[in-house]
Amino acid sequence: MRTRLVILGLALLLASCTAPVSAPPAPTYTVTYDANGAIAGTVPVDTGRYHAGEIATVLGNPGGLSRSGATFNGWDTTTLGDGTLYTQGQPLTLGSADIVLYAKWTTNPTYTVIYDGNSNTGGSVPVDSTSYEQSQTVTVLGNTGTLSRTGYAFVGWNTQSDGLGTTYPPGATFAMNNGATLFAKWAPVYTVTYSGNSNTGGSVPVDSNQYQQGATITVLANTGSLTRTGFVFVGWNTLSSGLGTTYQPSATFSMGSSAVTLYAKWAPIYTVTYSGNTSTGGTVPVDSTQYQQGATVTVRGNTGSLVKTGYTFDGWNTQANGSGTPYAANATFAMGSANVTLYAQWTLNTYTVTYNSNGATSGSVPVDGNAYSVLNPTVTVASNTGTLAKNNSLIGFDGWNTAADGSGTSYSGGQTFTIGSANVTLYAQWGTWTHLIPGGSYAVNGIFASGSIVLAATDSGLFQSSTGGSTWTTSYTTSTTGFPSNTVRNVIYGSSEMYVATPSGLGVSVNSGGTWATRTTSNGLANNNVFSVFRDNTTIYAGTLTGLSYSTNSGSSWTTLTALGSVKVNSVWASGSSIYAATDTGLYISTNSGANWSSAIQPATGYVNGVWVSGTHIYLAIGQASSGGVAISTDLTGSSWNVRKNSTGSNLGTDVITGIYVSGSKVYASTALGFAFSLDTGSTWYNTSLGTTTGVFVDGTTVYVPTSGSGLYVLK
Repeated sequence: MRTRLVILGLALLLASCTAPVSAPPAPTYTVTYDANGAIAGTVPVDTGRYHAGEIATVLGNPGGLSRSGATFNGWDTTTLGDGTLYTQGQPLTLGSADIVLYAKWTTNPTYTVIYDGNSNTGGSVPVDSTSYEQSQTVTVLGNTGTLSRTGYAFVGWNTQSDGLGTTYPPGATFAMNNGATLFAKWAPVYTVTYSGNSNTGGSVPVDSNQYQQGATITVLANTGSLTRTGFVFVGWNTLSSGLGTTYQPSATFSMGSSAVTLYAKWAPIYTVTYSGNTSTGGTVPVDSTQYQQGATVTVRGNTGSLVKTGYTFDGWNTQANGSGTPYAANATFAMGSANVTLYAQWTLNTYTVTYNSNGATSGSVPVDGNAYSVLNPTVTVASNTGTLAKNNSLIGFDGWNTAADGSGTSYSGGQTFTIGSANVTLYAQWGTWTHLIPGGSYAVNGIFASGSIVLAATDSGLFQSSTGGSTWTTSYTTSTTGFPSNTVRNVIYGSSEMYVATPSGLGVSVNSGGTWATRTTSNGLANNNVFSVFRDNTTIYAGTLTGLSYSTNSGSSWTTLTALGSVKVNSVWASGSSIYAATDTGLYISTNSGANWSSAIQPATGYVNGVWVSGTHIYLAIGQASSGGVAISTDLTGSSWNVRKNSTGSNLGTDVITGIYVSGSKVYASTALGFAFSLDTGSTWYNTSLGTTTGVFVDGTTVYVPTSGSGLYVLK
């Protein structure tokens, strides 16, 4: 291998020694451009190759090279710019080496913006640390240091301290021109102060704004509830006297060239007070409104129901004695310049007492011409000075009552009472019916009464009242030892002795009902079925189903008057040796204590249910439809009779008469339809429908009428 390399080298040497020789080419050189720190743009490119001594033309800056803070100023042979400077188009003679041309940069001049507080009294100026080249855009800073100046408001910046240059608000821009100083621009400001202007309470509103001249001010309201005793807030005024300009809350005005004080404007106020003016009850109305002079006042009504005993409320007056201006409720008046008191006005109530005849048929009522009031309250009741009478009255004039039916308060002549709060009418009283239910029993067969003691014979036993019939506290039935039956037909009472007629014998108590014994045929009675009982002094008569018996030893033993025979004795009347027996077959009369009897007397067809003797007349209750009635004899022997029948116009209500009672000229009859009476010994009759009545008993002026199914009626 080594041998072969040597041979190859020799061959090459031989070849070179034999080839022809030519001259070498001349060297060439380049011109290169360097940006030399440019931050933008591109360097120009010279593509030529130059021999020594040739001339190249220097290029410009077509690629827009730029460098921050500097200006392109040609090309230099050194990076520092201290070599040979070439500008665009200049010739450049090349030497024997490549040439590099460096961009020459000339530093640009810079400027600052300075901010001046321009007599500020507080805060600090903003600082702009930027260096601006000529014509560079400057953005104006805000008042970031909160500059302030007493009495002024910051309104921007100005190129002159007197504010007559160019004004820039924060954020505005301008082109730098050789530096700038911006002076704070100040505009004078004014305040709005609120004054209570002699207020006695509350606090003034506070407006913390600073207003420039011409700024719009909105007036504040009375947010602190300012008050002043005796006055009302009516707005604000520029003068404390109220003679300046008045502003209402929320009104607006333009700020002038000086501070403003707004004074509370006060208008005097007046009140309306109501006085009861000697009222005795209720409360006065309250008007809490505060009125300015000239305001309309609406008068209150008597909302608190003021009263004064004996008087009627009659509106209001500005004087307590009524001599001022009167006002009714809802009237209006204009408030003057002083507080107003309105006094309740009272009209004296006067009342009359009127007398009413209440159905009288003759006579006249008394007349009372007095006007009664709290100043004259005592009424003296008049007597029956006009001789009032009523031709159908059982009792006659019986005083006065505040109710026509007697259910009110009763007065007799000469009594006094105090007038109330209304007119009084006093009605003449002619007797009043009261309906009673003795012991709860509606079937009442007979009555005996003496004063407040009332005995009721019923189908449920014997009941006793010690209160005139208003209450029934004692009862006698078969549960009572010795009491004969629950069906009691009649009862009499006197000298502590009680006698009751029953279907099971005669009940006798000699100690006012303390103990009882039953008397029957074993004691001498004609029959155990007893229908009637009558007392003549110490002699007791018992009418039975089959005859008449009597006792002279308080009912211990009995004797039957056999001469009468076996007849049902419905009623007995006796006086001394005269005995009258009312039976189903007629009237029997004995004038010798029952030893002998008349024949049956029948003035009218029907059962003789009752007999009564008064004066020279015998009165019979005859029960027979269409043929019964009240028979009245003209003598005590029954030889002649006048029979009063409803069917012939005697106004008894019915011809079925169940009982009879006579007192003087008054004749009382119980009937199958009610109650009839006569005030003239039986000539004229009046009737009242009370249902089927079973008898009559009269105690003084009180009439008792028992019924078979409706209890007991009492006329007082």
